[in-house]
Amino acid sequence: MKTKLFSLALIGLFCITIQAQPFQREVQHNSDIYHDLNIEVIDDGSTDFIVASNIFDSTMTSSVVSLKRMDENGMIIWAKEYSDSSLQNARVFDVANMLGVIAITGAIDVGSTKRTFIAKIDAASGNVINVNYYDIVGSSFNSTGLNIAYTNTDADNDGTTDPGFVVGGFVSSCYNLDNQCSFNMGYVLRVDEFLNVIWTTEVDSVGTSGASSDYDFINNITETNNGFFLTGSATGITQQGFERQGVLAMLIDHQGNALWDKSYIYGNFRDVSVDAYYEASTGNIYMLSNYSSMHNFGITVFDTSGNIISSLSWVINSGYLDRYGFTLKESVLNPDNLVVFGYNREEYWTNGAGDVKYGQSNVFTYEFEKATGNQVSIAYQYLNTHVEAPGDEYNFWNGQMPLIYYPDMATVLNLNSGSQNDYITVGYQTPEGMPFTFAEITRTSDKRNICDNMNLTLSHTSISVYEIPVSSGLVSTTESPINFNDTAYSYTLTNCDGTMGVGDNSINTGGLFPNPTHGELTVFLSNNTIKSLAIYSVLGKKVKEINLNGTGNTTTLNVSDLQKGVYFINIEDDLSKTQVFKFIKS
Repeated sequence: MKTKLFSLALIGLFCITIQAQPFQREVQHNSDIYHDLNIEVIDDGSTDFIVASNIFDSTMTSSVVSLKRMDENGMIIWAKEYSDSSLQNARVFDVANMLGVIAITGAIDVGSTKRTFIAKIDAASGNVINVNYYDIVGSSFNSTGLNIAYTNTDADNDGTTDPGFVVGGFVSSCYNLDNQCSFNMGYVLRVDEFLNVIWTTEVDSVGTSGASSDYDFINNITETNNGFFLTGSATGITQQGFERQGVLAMLIDHQGNALWDKSYIYGNFRDVSVDAYYEASTGNIYMLSNYSSMHNFGITVFDTSGNIISSLSWVINSGYLDRYGFTLKESVLNPDNLVVFGYNREEYWTNGAGDVKYGQSNVFTYEFEKATGNQVSIAYQYLNTHVEAPGDEYNFWNGQMPLIYYPDMATVLNLNSGSQNDYITVGYQTPEGMPFTFAEITRTSDKRNICDNMNLTLSHTSISVYEIPVSSGLVSTTESPINFNDTAYSYTLTNCDGTMGVGDNSINTGGLFPNPTHGELTVFLSNNTIKSLAIYSVLGKKVKEINLNGTGNTTTLNVSDLQKGVYFINIEDDLSKTQVFKFIKS
């Protein structure tokens, strides 16, 4: 492990620079379990990003929705929990961004029924703007939003743009996620910027008469120049006494009408598509899917008419099993390449001390040429000790691979006015013998993390498919307001576990809260005591300085006299080491 310190340097009289470095950060919330981690860049002129998740207690019986705004150095700007005191079981599954406004989707109980919700949140403060829940098809049906994306296209064919959001998910007659439910149906919901319904379309496969399983779900929406490409799964043919889960591959227009459907079956039991990349110059769509027959991921490429381009389509067949793709992004080094980010189901390895370690949901990265599918440079897998806590319907490894939910676990940061691009990924670490799970956030420019990792070489082969029919049509939806409360919470922020790598020196870590703050700001160090503090404006002007002489590792400052804006606080400990944190004075 090669941990990086963050340094503050004054340039001239009025300029301050924070040196950005690759990092691997761990966030701990009491003795709780981070679950359903997903990530999105904030489009507000900063280089910050949002990490969304659900935080469960150690028994996996209750959870709370959590959002954290983090900067390019891996420091937390604010961390908040969200709930409605009159409703229960709120779960967030995806986060999107609209010009400095965050939107999240998931499910919340209204009475005894799950309803899709969408919440708008101010990115600067984490404060709730407004929240709606939605009765899709009817109030007796359960529904869950799994993916949300911002769009600014014409939603009603009147020739003008309609800024807002599209949400993909599923409607069910069952409360819990269950492929053997008598009725499952995918849906796409489009709302305006005020979260009012514009249209909803259902997506449902013809399936097999008398089928006992129903795999109709939508998990991702990718916008193209003429519509939205939908991924997920659909019910296929019956073989050997069971229905097969097929890949959903459908394009609908911006008004919710079907343009083409090329859904298919490839594997022997379960196939599921999880993400897509739209290449505007050619109109090609690169779809990321997972196949149970190969225990691996693959890429299917469609032309503008929905025809599969066989020469560009492939599946991994390397013998390395149970690596499943979750997110597909353009390479930051070469626009002719794409990168698959995913999780490995399980891995054993030996650390620097010769101890055998075990980890589930280890992040991997695989870069390939769009023109050939060939692997580019070295692929990596990050090694974190982690075992999923049992008991949740959305656990990744309840089966061979996730039935439907594949969160956006990677994104790209545009840095230095676009001259540098880095990857940010989210993962999990559960210290051996401990009942809690960290959120692991990693920034890297070359796909390689700074803690333990292993190299991967993955060969691939061509695919052939059996098409299955999927239909769609507009359905009714109504919205109703709910009241989310946002509450700041404390956390522990550290660097990746030093026992997992070699050649590392310990680093003192800490944090601050609440952030943003109007009056008081509590600053703490995890290990050493605080010697002195200095606060700087974004122009590099020192606005406050306090000498504590190493009397403790926590102190509370009164910053009510500062003007509203962004500030940096430089903390020096009793060993003369310094750290820099960013906060917002509201």
